[in-house]
Amino acid sequence: MTTAELQAMSIPLLVGLVIGLAIAYLWMQGRIRRQAQALKASQQRLNDLEAEHERRLRETLQTLRADYDTHLAQQIAHYQDELADRTLELEQEYQMRMEVLQQGIDVAPPAAPARAPGPVEAIGPSETAKLSAPEVVKIKHQYETRLKEAAQKLQHAYEQQLAQRVKAASTAVQHDYETRLAQKIEHYEQQFATRITQLEEEYQARHEMLNKAGSASPAALPQSSPSEIMGRPGDETTMTLPPMARPVAPAVVPTSTTDDAKLLAVKQQLRAEYEQQLAAKIEHYQDQLAARLKAQEEEFTARIAALQSAQTSSPLGDDEFEAGFDPLDLSDLSDLT
Repeated sequence: MTTAELQAMSIPLLVGLVIGLAIAYLWMQGRIRRQAQALKASQQRLNDLEAEHERRLRETLQTLRADYDTHLAQQIAHYQDELADRTLELEQEYQMRMEVLQQGIDVAPPAAPARAPGPVEAIGPSETAKLSAPEVVKIKHQYETRLKEAAQKLQHAYEQQLAQRVKAASTAVQHDYETRLAQKIEHYEQQFATRITQLEEEYQARHEMLNKAGSASPAALPQSSPSEIMGRPGDETTMTLPPMARPVAPAVVPTSTTDDAKLLAVKQQLRAEYEQQLAAKIEHYQDQLAARLKAQEEEFTARIAALQSAQTSSPLGDDEFEAGFDPLDLSDLSDLT
């Protein structure tokens, strides 16, 4: 074959080779562009999922906090009303008993003359004979007056002391209840903050996993120039095409169904734990409040019974009257009348 024939055959081959290289280059560029678009769409989807997850987490936390505050405010108002009602009942019962006791004291003095002959006879027959009827009536009247004054002073002092004790006991119960309630509220807030921190850490770990999955899904493709694709840089007559790689599918973006289920499970678990602990603490506070009120009621009943027994067993003679009331220190009660 002559040189002209060889040149005539090589020209179509070179033209076909150049056309094939151009077609391969364009195909590779299109493939790279499609993969870049898929990667961009996957990244956009990941950002959307991240924003949606943050929004749902924020809404869930706000809902839980609002429910917690509302429930706690209702419980506080309920127990304050219950404490006020119970205190009012005790005060009314105390007033009623004091009225009954006052009526008994007012009715008791007319029976005094029936027991008066015993101490009067102890004075002696000679001294009794010297007393006239008006003097005897005057002495009895003075005795009854002194007895009423002493009873009134004692009752007034007892009422003041009992009112102070009731007020102090109510204040102590209220202060103790508020202190313990504040401690429990702080404890629940710490638990709530810890739970929020755990959820944020879980969300951060999940976010990192999604980022790793998104960055590792598309295969890294080399950016080759036309001369490198041909095999040798600077030599346009030969080429070595790289092996054809399989197209890599875009990264599968996880749906939010699993996140919703986990978020719902966490919300239900938090609500269940909160309801259980709050019910236990409320029951404990109810038992303590009932025990304290019962103890106060028993103490008040015992004191009223002691006062009634002291009034019924009071002496009748002047000397015995003074001796009997000296231990009560009635002189300190003169400012109360």
